[in-house]
Amino acid sequence: MTRKQLSLIFVMAMTGGLVLSGSWGCHSARMAVPGDLKDSAQVMTCQGRGGFDETFTMGTYRIHEVKRGWTKRTSWGFLFWEKSTASQKFEYALTGSDDVVWNGQAVTNLNQKDLKSETWGGELQIGLSAEQNLVVRLGKKDGSTGWTMLLMKNRANVLEGLLGNGSIVYEIKGTKKLDGSPMPLGDASGYLLTRTGQNVCAVEVINEGAVWFAGSLTSDERDLLAAAAVGLLLYKDLEE
Repeated sequence: MTRKQLSLIFVMAMTGGLVLSGSWGCHSARMAVPGDLKDSAQVMTCQGRGGFDETFTMGTYRIHEVKRGWTKRTSWGFLFWEKSTASQKFEYALTGSDDVVWNGQAVTNLNQKDLKSETWGGELQIGLSAEQNLVVRLGKKDGSTGWTMLLMKNRANVLEGLLGNGSIVYEIKGTKKLDGSPMPLGDASGYLLTRTGQNVCAVEVINEGAVWFAGSLTSDERDLLAAAAVGLLLYKDLEE
């Protein structure tokens, strides 16, 4: 093969790459949402996510009081973790249309010994990786309920785990899949939440962010999953 032929192939490859890049540039990549959830779900898109104070809306929900590093002590939160050497801490509040407020406190990269002071109960008593994990404690502002979301990196380098209160458990799995593309994203495109094998919620963490709620959810269930979704939307993978 001559140098001229090699040059022509190079130019054609570069041109094709630019065309491909241009076609992707016209359409924002979206998380691949399972059909049974996408077709019947209530979709709430995020507005204002990523701003200076990180306040934003998610459909009818308002996310506010976002703090990187803890400033509060609560009856349902991490009472024994203030001195933890976790690499990331953040907290937030979520208010729905009925003015019920949920609070969330999150930590990352905890050691197993940091969990021993808390009672997790039920299926949440699972092994915790020494690194690459996210734990979020969720509760209503009035202290009437408490939930824990415990996630760890899997072999695909995305978070997966459980959300539970000792008796009710949701499974959470991260995904890199993109809608309409066979090529996965390098990082997580979103998370899928299931209960008893049924898809109940999907959280898209790329772009502005969006959340799909199954139509069968009660308002209380949707509020809980919305509070958990905010924890995933605010999480920053510092290792990426």
